Parts: sequence; C-alpha cells; structure tokens
Amino acid sequence: MRVRSPPDPSKNFVAGLWEQYVAGFWNTIGGTYLTRHNFGLRTTNAADGGVFCVAARAALMRASIVKDAAFTQAFTNEYLLRFGDWVSGFGPVVVDDDVFLTRWVIDNGWDIKIQLSEETVMTTAIGEYPLKFPSQCERWSRTTMRQNPIKPLIDRTVWWKFPLTVWSTELIWLYNAALFWDGLAAYALTRTDMYAQSADRKFMLCALIGLFWTTKLIKTLPWYWMYPTDFILYFLIPAAPIFTCCHSLLKVYTALTFWNIEWLGRQIE
Repeated sequence: MRVRSPPDPSKNFVAGLWEQYVAGFWNTIGGTYLTRHNFGLRTTNAADGGVFCVAARAALMRASIVKDAAFTQAFTNEYLLRFGDWVSGFGPVVVDDDVFLTRWVIDNGWDIKIQLSEETVMTTAIGEYPLKFPSQCERWSRTTMRQNPIKPLIDRTVWWKFPLTVWSTELIWLYNAALFWDGLAAYALTRTDMYAQSADRKFMLCALIGLFWTTKLIKTLPWYWMYPTDFILYFLIPAAPIFTCCHSLLKVYTALTFWNIEWLGRQIE
C-alpha cells in the first residue's frame, strides 16, 4: 500500500490553502506510516519469514482457509476479556480484522510471503475531507494494544516461528513511545557529569534533540524522497515530528480504553 497526494479540498483560495495544508499534513502522516509499515514487513519477512500484520485489502488468501468452518466461527466470534460462561467480555469484535487474519494464518500452519514491487503497489489518499485519518490512528492504536499481546502471550506460535519479528516488531510496538523515551534520554543527559561540566549545555542538549529529530527519517526517507515538498512543509517545519510525540499520548489513552471496539474512521451501515 502507498499513499498518494490528495486533491485540493476547497475552491476558496484562502480557506483552500489552510485546508490543503491540513489535508497534506494528514496525508503525509499516513504516507510515512505506510512507508514504515512496508519497511517493517519487507525486512522481517526477508529475515525470518515473519509478518506482524497484512492489510486485508492487499492480501490474497487460499480458498481453503476462508472456507474452513473453524475460521468462520473464530472470525465472527472474537471477544475481549471473555472467560467461559462467567464473563461475557466485549464483542463480537468487528475491528482488528487484518491482525486477526494474520494471526489465524500463522497459527494454523500457513506461511505468508510479502511481495513489494512497483507492479504490486495499491494507492490510497488519506488526507481527504472530511478528515477520517485522525480517527483511524486512534482505532489502529487500540488494535495494537489489543492484538499484539495475544500473539506472544496466548497464541505463542510466533515465538518459535518468527522470533526475530517478535523482538524487533511485536513487542516494541507496545512500548515504543517517542515522547517518553526521548524525554527520559534528554533528562538522563542533564544528570551526567559531562553535561554538568560542559561550557555549552544548551548546544549539547539541542544536539541530542536534533539527533532524535533526524532519526525520524530512517524509515520515512523514501516518502520524503518522493515528495520533497512534504519534507519542507511537515518535517523541517516539525509538524510530523511533533505528531510523533503527541501520538505517544494517544497510545496511553488507547491502552486505557482498549475495550472500545468502534470502527472509527469509517462509516459502517
């Protein structure tokens, strides 16, 4: 999957400029998200065959899998915190379908192969009005908080089948929060003798923050290479890095409200 640039959302020049900037911002956030997502899929699949999540709209599954009665039963009757006849839990879960499908395939002895090439690219526009991507971010974050612990703690197949993927992706996504870890690293620097004895503490601290900022390019550089204007508007003007920090707060919120199984960001009739 790859994000494409959205159309101009308004014909009014002044309002249109602002709306276009906002739409472009969310489109860039979505584009860099999918760029990181594709990077992770390609590297883990090449390393040990592991896949943390395959987008259902971009997947081909064997007919024998989806025709399996056990699959249908599990797919339509997934509940959160359900314990036999004593606790009914929350559900049935209608979201998290992508991760459920990935988990089912892995746990039932199938392998997954990722194909990433220009011939297989599917495109979508995220920064379109009315904006839906902020709600999607909330839904996706809850999916991570709900589904990622299931793989290593309940299913457990991934431990012996894709150990590198577990350590490099599955577990990290649960506690990866740039605002807290970067903040703690900056605080730790200020407590060192090197910092205390430095003649230019502000420069040292700014250099560390600049390093954090630059690391946000490691996986997202392909997007900014294709769209250099986005690099200027949303990275040099640090809207995207600031969002990365704000997303850490969103992860905390969604972790505390993980039982919310609304399909945010999409109208379901």
